[in-house]
Amino acid sequence: MKKLIVLALSLVVSTLYAQDCPLNSSPCLPGDRVIVTSGSFDKSAASISTITLTPSNGVGVTVSSYGTLDDAHEFWFLVPTDIADGAYTLKVKQIVKPATPGAVVTPSDLADLSPGQISLKSPSITAVSPAAAFVGDQNFNRVTVIGAGFNRWSDVAPDDKAKASIHVQFSEKPTPVACTVGNSTNCLKTELVNDRQINLEFHGLDSKREYFNGPLKFGVEVGRAWTPPATLSLVDSGIHMPMVVAVLIFVFLLLVVFLLLLSGKALVQKMSGKSYYLSALFLDVPTNTYSLSKCQFYAWTGAAVLGYVYLAVSKSFVQGSDVFPDIPSGLPGILIASVGTVVVSSGISSAKGDKGAGNPGPNLSDFIASGGIVAPDRLQFVIWTIIGIATFLSIVMLSDPSSINDLPTIPPGFLQLMGISSAGYLAGKLVRKAGPTINAITVSGSPDKITFQLTGSGLSRSALFNIDQLPIYPDTIVGPDGQPGLPEIVQSDPAISDPDYARILKVTVVKAPPMWLAGPHNLTITNPDAQRATWPFQVFRVDQVAIDSSTSTLTISGACLDSNLKVACTVGTTSIAVTRSNPVNTPDTYQGKFTGISKGDVVDVTISDNAGMTVTPKVTAT
Repeated sequence: MKKLIVLALSLVVSTLYAQDCPLNSSPCLPGDRVIVTSGSFDKSAASISTITLTPSNGVGVTVSSYGTLDDAHEFWFLVPTDIADGAYTLKVKQIVKPATPGAVVTPSDLADLSPGQISLKSPSITAVSPAAAFVGDQNFNRVTVIGAGFNRWSDVAPDDKAKASIHVQFSEKPTPVACTVGNSTNCLKTELVNDRQINLEFHGLDSKREYFNGPLKFGVEVGRAWTPPATLSLVDSGIHMPMVVAVLIFVFLLLVVFLLLLSGKALVQKMSGKSYYLSALFLDVPTNTYSLSKCQFYAWTGAAVLGYVYLAVSKSFVQGSDVFPDIPSGLPGILIASVGTVVVSSGISSAKGDKGAGNPGPNLSDFIASGGIVAPDRLQFVIWTIIGIATFLSIVMLSDPSSINDLPTIPPGFLQLMGISSAGYLAGKLVRKAGPTINAITVSGSPDKITFQLTGSGLSRSALFNIDQLPIYPDTIVGPDGQPGLPEIVQSDPAISDPDYARILKVTVVKAPPMWLAGPHNLTITNPDAQRATWPFQVFRVDQVAIDSSTSTLTISGACLDSNLKVACTVGTTSIAVTRSNPVNTPDTYQGKFTGISKGDVVDVTISDNAGMTVTPKVTAT
């Protein structure tokens, strides 16, 4: 009796929630109610025995829920919810009431069924876009569900819930409640667009409810039929979050490196009056230039860090993965090649000498030039490095953070190309001779005979020399004996197996133009292979010297009379010290105080600077 009551209640509930199958417009759904008409059936004289749905090939399915309607020739049944899609032939057996009570009756088939066949098509989800829905400007996650069988009632508006009922259910999380006018947080808004599209909007979901911890499984119910489960991911941030986080972490790492360099004063490079902190990473200290091999290594390292952080953030915070992302194949090879290039490049410089320094102080042209001359091997090395890094970062940063699964693989062909590029760069260093580098210039002598002592490396005595683009003519250069000749090698360069190259080179020039004795100038040495180096120097000029014995003041007028100037006076055999007393430091005036000079004394005034340049005029005190 209890089983009969439960069965009856189930039948009533199923009937109440079932939707009638629109036989004339669309396939039926599992769980639909199908109404059948048969002129051979009369519920007053017969009852339904069994209803079977038989596919074109396979075993038939016996229907468990069925009944009759008010019309004497109509009956109904519910399509089983676990039945497969396809076309089915309807077979119905009836039991006719016997004329004689107690007589045995054999069930007979109903032949005139309408419909005699039905088609079943379950709703399905073929795509969810986007795979990870980010929170938009209006604080909701919007998802478009693409599939089939969402709305079979083409003649009914999608919002007619009496027939076009759509429900969404999460498999492992509580489904947010339906949004209403007064409810805009922790709720779900469902929009049925057409038979193939549903729009879902998740408004103000609370992250504590774990909706943002990776993919969520969900299903869509159409009538009483559910789609197979699909997955979607909700992200409680904007789509640019992984890129922003990657850049911020990269900047943080740069800041850490900068602070490390700042804390170690030995790592701070001072060149040409400037201090270099972060760029000290790229400096080639012996030549006072930027190192291309170091820059290439750091550039690929930075690109790898940016790409890896973007991947890790996307996998962890967007996709909800707890797997440690792997490094792509090919990237370690490029980093190893970059390290090898740095090491081999340093070895070549130690064995053959450094490249030319070019203009004083590091500048960006150092990456493509050697000794002020554009080197094709360096240029192509820079170009392919830029192309490789730009392509790698573009692919990474333009990848959808909801679907990125790995960093782009470096193709074998590109690895070979980078290897060839590195080999060409190193071969260029091997073939070229060492270039000149100047670390200091000392100027000594007098206006009639000036000696420039150059300290550095790779200084060829056969080089050409220029001051401010004006040549020092070879016939004005004299040797140690005072006769015209080549510059004097004070110390040869042991790193270069050529006796013509020096570490310290002395260039003595006679008949120097007066313009060299005023203001800062640049001296350029150009080796026979056209590599050059430039370094600034400064020589003072004295125009007039006056001694006022009444105020014990010595005044010098000229140019470049800076704080390095040293002044001493001699009267006969007596040396008199002079103390600088300039009220204002000006490069064209020197004032000093002394004691012990009287009016009419003939004074030998010795004026020199810390580079050794000396002028000794005779002055009569007034």
